[in-house]
Amino acid sequence: MLDDIGHEALPGVTMMVHDFFEEQPVKNPQVYYIRRVMHDWQHADAARTLKAIVPAMAKDCRIIVSDKALPEPVTERDAAAIWLDLMMMSIGGKERTKQDWRLWLT
Repeated sequence: MLDDIGHEALPGVTMMVHDFFEEQPVKNPQVYYIRRVMHDWQHADAARTLKAIVPAMAKDCRIIVSDKALPEPVTERDAAAIWLDLMMMSIGGKERTKQDWRLWLT
């Protein structure tokens, strides 16, 4: 995936391959940015990703999660989102509503 982005696309950002279930090798950064990852995982596995980061964080560090939130309430006009959720569940993922994110991350 990193090869598709290209290093010139994010000046000043060091991109690296990392198994996010393992201990985070980058220590004390200002921010960890996790984009379009959490919806691929059920709560327990997504939590493992975050827990692997916590020991490497400085006191002023932040984790930014950028992912999709299904609309609330989910209606028939959201059929594409519902279909995506069914597909994600078949591979172990979970699309979440804003309320799901609030309950899970607090």
